[in-house]
Amino acid sequence: GQRLLPSGTDLLTIPCLKGAMETALRSGMTTASEVMDKGVGTDETCRMTVFRPVRKAAGDLMGFVAAVINLETLLHTIMFRDEGAEQHIMEVELRRLLPGRQGPVLISVPAARGPDKERGAHGDSFYSQRPFFVLGLTFALDIRSGAGFDRMHPPRAGRLALFSGIAVSMLLTLLTALFLNWRRAMLRFVAIKTVSLAQSEFRSRKLAHLYRSISEGVMITDERGIIGECNAALEELTGYTLEEMQGRSPALFSAREGQYDAEFLRMLRETGSWQGELWNRKKDGEVYPVWASFAPVQDEHGRTTNYSGLMRHIGGVKSEQERLNRMAYHDFLTGLPNRALFLDRLDVALSRAKREEETIALVYLDLDRFKEINDAFGHETGDNLLVEVARRLSGAFREQDTVARLAGDEFVLLFEGMRLDDELPLLLERLKGAFREPFQPGGRTISVEASFGTALFPRDGTDARALLDAADRAMYAEKTARRKRRGTILGTEA
Repeated sequence: GQRLLPSGTDLLTIPCLKGAMETALRSGMTTASEVMDKGVGTDETCRMTVFRPVRKAAGDLMGFVAAVINLETLLHTIMFRDEGAEQHIMEVELRRLLPGRQGPVLISVPAARGPDKERGAHGDSFYSQRPFFVLGLTFALDIRSGAGFDRMHPPRAGRLALFSGIAVSMLLTLLTALFLNWRRAMLRFVAIKTVSLAQSEFRSRKLAHLYRSISEGVMITDERGIIGECNAALEELTGYTLEEMQGRSPALFSAREGQYDAEFLRMLRETGSWQGELWNRKKDGEVYPVWASFAPVQDEHGRTTNYSGLMRHIGGVKSEQERLNRMAYHDFLTGLPNRALFLDRLDVALSRAKREEETIALVYLDLDRFKEINDAFGHETGDNLLVEVARRLSGAFREQDTVARLAGDEFVLLFEGMRLDDELPLLLERLKGAFREPFQPGGRTISVEASFGTALFPRDGTDARALLDAADRAMYAEKTARRKRRGTILGTEA
């Protein structure tokens, strides 16, 4: 708590302080004074003062902030652990290098040595001399070992430090070798992983290209069946954009109930995959058939994380199938059912009639003098005549009745749901009425008659073959009788 200077002392009267204040004022920076002469102040300690100017916001000088540095106290703290001289560890001398003077100027001398004592010529256990710069001033610092230093650092401690240093060096060498080997191993690992990642990226790019370019619509859903991703083909197929599909179920596309419901998802989980025909509806309302297949996507633990779905428009395929089916079961000229389809319907009708105890009527029909019409007017007119006959027969009876063309000018009619045999004459009368008006094939007017032969189930047979044979025989008997009647009439006229 001693004061450096008495209160009221004018600092400008002290040359070393005045010089530092003027330098700080000119430079605007923190400036240290010369070491204050001993005797300045209330004791004999060696001090220096640091000044920093303080200005107002407008730039006017307000004053100085000063801090006093007690050099001897600092050096004493370095040299001694406590107040005892036996603990004298280091001897420190601080010198100031002044321009224009020969050699450094001694600033502080340790109390343990004193200015008149002879210093050891580097015979100390530890000696160091270092210049340093602070606050724009240049100093030299000499440090020597003291008595306490030798006591704290006996000779065997040096040997121990040597051996410890060798052991640490060997350990560091070993660690360095291990590190280098580890580094080489890591470099090899990184190189392998880099190649693997490059190959994986290449495969991913190929798969992504395939995913984008595939013509079938592809979707990826989560484990709940909610759409997350799709390709451009699915957007084109459905009319919906990916943003409109995301977060929604494939039921968005369904044209029929129950196609993509919870039961469908449950079956997919249980069976592992599903494929089949579905009917979808586009965004604009168009209904179209697709062939769809769904399969689960599993992680490395076998857990299902996603489902993949693929859809292909099969409208053209179904149209072709329908066309082929029609060719297989319908007459190419008249469009009526052919023999194969007629026999199938006849078998179904017989099963129903046996079960419900109903009567079935089978009528075999053959056009009279059809060969003469072909010879007289040509086959094209004959074909047109067959088409006209088929159209008139189809429009004369009920929807559940079947009119089929077996071959050439031979037709057969199947009447179902008859309860009584006496209904047959009414059907035959209607059939004959279909031929009372002439036909006009290709713009020609041609009158045509037909011969009929009938057979009833179960009276004339209980299976398709028996009924067809019975009706055929009745038709030829009718045709023979009509020829005889026509010949008798022509002979009378002659």
